[in-house]
Parts: sequence; C-alpha cells; structure tokens
Amino acid sequence: MRSDIEFILFDIGKVLVNFSFEHFRLFLKDQGARLETTQDFIDQTRLHDYETGVASSQEFVARIQSLLARPVAYDDIASRWQEIFQPEDKMIELARKLAQEYQVALLSNTSELHWSYLCREYQLDKIGLGTVTSFEAGAMKPANRIFDHAEKKFGLNPNRTLFIFA
Repeated sequence: MRSDIEFILFDIGKVLVNFSFEHFRLFLKDQGARLETTQDFIDQTRLHDYETGVASSQEFVARIQSLLARPVAYDDIASRWQEIFQPEDKMIELARKLAQEYQVALLSNTSELHWSYLCREYQLDKIGLGTVTSFEAGAMKPANRIFDHAEKKFGLNPNRTLFIFA
C-alpha cells in the first residue's frame, strides 16, 4: 500500500556519494598553499561563491592557483577537485529503484565541476526527473530559495515530499 508520499528528493552529498575535501586540501598544501584546515580551504577559495554560481569554474580554479607557491595547470586542479567522491552504491541503487514507483529527483549543494564528474562517473543525472544544483539555483541548502526552485521545477507538493539527507 502506498503512503501519502508522492515525491522523493535525494540529497547527493553524504547520501548518494561520500566526499572529503581533505585530500584535495593536502594536495594544495603540498603545492605551497597555506591551508591548515578544511575551513581555511573553504574560506580562502570562497567555495560558497562557486557552489552558488557566483563564480565560474575558471574563476574558482584561478583562485586556487593564486594560493599556490608552485604552478599547477587548470586541468590538474580540476581533475583532483573532481576526484573527492566515493559512491554509496546501495543508496544509488535505492534511488533508482524508488524512481520506478515515485517521482524522484536530486537536490544538492554542488559545483559545476563536481556535477559534471558525478554525471560522468555515476550517471546521477539519469536518476528520476532531474536535479536541482546550488550552482544553477543560485542558493544553497538550507536556504528556502533552493527548495522553492525544486518545487517550481518539478511541481512537487512539499507536504507530500520526502527529503532524504544526511
């Protein structure tokens, strides 16, 4: 018997994939960046601007390059930035299975480089009806604006929507 749930939104980070900025921060530190903590990395790269679409991928990588004592090519930085993920295979499988019975979509604070990687490597863009990303919506969770964007994009009823997040 079906519940009153009509729509299921999956968060991506820490639900469908795990991630850590730590290896990337350490790589940057090895290249001369003064980044003692993950928060230093977030603050000095202005990650929030990138994940809300205020800064482009080129601007984000240029900001990273400006922190380094030794030059690193754009493609090398972009590649290492993209490789911070590990899939949660059972959760991805669950999302795909639920999409056969429910309206399913994804919603995530993420950047352009990360989203392109997640689509290429794990085909997350093929799950359900689509995705709302923070860089496209111009807002990050927990701001109402990103949820309003999902509501409009998918025509979902918040009272009948289950949001799965970590």
